Amino acid sequence: MAKKKDKYKCESCKATSVKKKDCCGKPMEKIKEKIQYPQTKAEKLAKFQELARSQNKKAGEAVISFGSDMVYTTKTTTGVPEIDDLLGGGIPNGRIITIWGDKGCGKTTLALEYVARCQKAGKVVYYIALERLDKERAEELGVNLSELMIGHFPKAELCLDSILEYAREKTVDVIVLDSIHSLSPEGEQVDKKGKKKTMSDDTMALLARKLSIFFRQANHPLATADIGLVLIGQTRTKLGFIALDALTGGNALKHYSKLILHMRHGQGKNAPKIHVEDENGDGKTVQIGFECVVKIDKTQIAGTKMELTETRFPFYFNGGFFKKEGSLNKIEGKGIPVSKVFDEVRKESKEDKKDYEKRVLGKEEPKKRGRGRPKKEKKDEN
Repeated sequence: MAKKKDKYKCESCKATSVKKKDCCGKPMEKIKEKIQYPQTKAEKLAKFQELARSQNKKAGEAVISFGSDMVYTTKTTTGVPEIDDLLGGGIPNGRIITIWGDKGCGKTTLALEYVARCQKAGKVVYYIALERLDKERAEELGVNLSELMIGHFPKAELCLDSILEYAREKTVDVIVLDSIHSLSPEGEQVDKKGKKKTMSDDTMALLARKLSIFFRQANHPLATADIGLVLIGQTRTKLGFIALDALTGGNALKHYSKLILHMRHGQGKNAPKIHVEDENGDGKTVQIGFECVVKIDKTQIAGTKMELTETRFPFYFNGGFFKKEGSLNKIEGKGIPVSKVFDEVRKESKEDKKDYEKRVLGKEEPKKRGRGRPKKEKKDEN
């Protein structure tokens, strides 16, 4: 495209010329052309599309597009009805999800249940097991280990770089990191000179800084490849006037997560129990699990219930979210026959505590005892 020639004008006689020269004893001044900006909506959209095409060509990919080109969010079931109902169908695909909670509350079990459902849906899963994955446990939950890629990394940088590489190459559909707080940055292990550090060396907020850099680099590759990243976090206690559980790892972790689920133990009275009797007929109640509570701390996904909504359901020690068949035949390692099984399985309606104890635990309502001596009936004077 030929470059437009500049024009010059004499302020005195108004003469114009394509060359700069003197006129009327003074040099001519350059004429400033008026830029024609789009005025109507159609003109603005046409100009925008023209600029967008040039920007996309310059970037080498579609970095600018219309909102109508976006696709609706799809979800993959977790296999747990209560959690699927809370999330409106399951965990969203192609998003960053964080699941955190205290020890032994079902985080890894939920992740493995989700991995098994993803594999059945034909997805490729990459599982980073920094806390070591139990093979037998994974097989019991339905995970196909022959198709599962498992990563073990001594340094956080290697682990996070592997996520970036797989995301850029678009070779996986789901990535699970178990857990965030097991990442050990290189700065924790050696100094700049390569000398090994000791436990006395302070590395405050080093992991948070690494995660902040990681999210800035990984956000775009994960979005373009439509890869779901599930992060599992551990509970840390925030000290103060009142000790509170907190999710650490920096603010970037909370900002980039589109969905944050908090898992914890519920009340002991709602834990699943069974009633067993020995040969002499003496019975006792044995707890075979705990009440699992899942709460939405943050959500930017359509279809989920609002934030701070929680659901409660039983978690079994031997079966996870579902009661394992035949697992109740032996209690505490002893062959005790189970005569009555009164475990509470996913209550659909709330019952009164007395009715629940009477129906489920077989407890009779205690007799009411009056205070002091019983009142004498008054005799009729007539």
